[in-house]
Amino acid sequence: MQLHFSKVEDIVSCNMERFNAHGIKHWVLFGEDRGAVILLKQKIKLFYVEKLKFNHVYYTYNNVKNEIKQLLYHLRSRTLFGSNTLVIVDEYPDSYTNEWKEILNDTNLLGSMLIIADQLKQSGKVRKSTENMQYIATVNCYQKNTKEIKDCITKFFNIEGIKYTSDVIDIMLRLLPSDSMIIQNELEKLKNFCDTVSSNKKNYIINTSAITQLLYDTSELELDALCSAYVSCNVEEVVRCLKQIENNEVNFMLILRVLQNYLIRIINIKVKYNELKDKSYQSVIMLINTAKPQFFGKSRDNVIKILHTIDLRYMRRLLFFITKLEVKCKNGIVKEPQFLLLYSILYSISERQ
Repeated sequence: MQLHFSKVEDIVSCNMERFNAHGIKHWVLFGEDRGAVILLKQKIKLFYVEKLKFNHVYYTYNNVKNEIKQLLYHLRSRTLFGSNTLVIVDEYPDSYTNEWKEILNDTNLLGSMLIIADQLKQSGKVRKSTENMQYIATVNCYQKNTKEIKDCITKFFNIEGIKYTSDVIDIMLRLLPSDSMIIQNELEKLKNFCDTVSSNKKNYIINTSAITQLLYDTSELELDALCSAYVSCNVEEVVRCLKQIENNEVNFMLILRVLQNYLIRIINIKVKYNELKDKSYQSVIMLINTAKPQFFGKSRDNVIKILHTIDLRYMRRLLFFITKLEVKCKNGIVKEPQFLLLYSILYSISERQ
């Protein structure tokens, strides 16, 4: 059955009677919001271990696909202490073999499965099958829109009793990315700050100055988003990222160096990608995972799209332009480098057409 991601926490936080009433045997989590996937995975696992007293084991799909008997052993038997087992299968692909179909169709299993995937096509066999099974909760963790992020922030503030000025929500919406885990971490950071201040100052009201200072570190996330948008020629996204980075007063030379490093990493991967005979999803993921430092979550998804759509010569041209722009900035030749950065994208788009 399809289950909205906002309902999962309520289900795994309720009492046993209410949980049993939902009749959920297995879980499938996927979607663009990797932070939400990770958070829900942790909450579901915690519920099974602490409330249901389940044992748990962890596999990646590649580790277990040839060890189906071992997987079934965990699902069909109890542990030495009489516990059932929650089997967590990570990095599940968008495929549905007969073996997995038989496992998920078996309603007599003692254990449960928590399947974690990246993206699952709506027309794919995994979603078509699991969304039609009432005892499997299939949860699409799509990226939250502005209203959903606003509701999340407001709800957190109300629960924690945090007082704030009227413009705080707006500045947070501009600073925060759409990743649920990052939003949750930043809200916890704000709570800890407010708790500390409130102990010394009664009726403290948090304002935009405090918000900007506390959420400064999120500029790193916007830099990452800027890199992906720049290489992908997404002008609108580049403008949005530059505005948010400017709010955090990030030095423009740092922006250029981050773009340079990103392009060098992407170019190195692209060279190896062009040599691949097998360009299947799993092969590309294995290639991307060789990068140092590694790409994770949304960043990894963006790299996959870039590898499939952007050619090597174009990437090298972008790197050449960034390097030239850095030299001009160092020599004080350029006064408004942001505009040149945008110009380089518009020029590159025209060159590609």
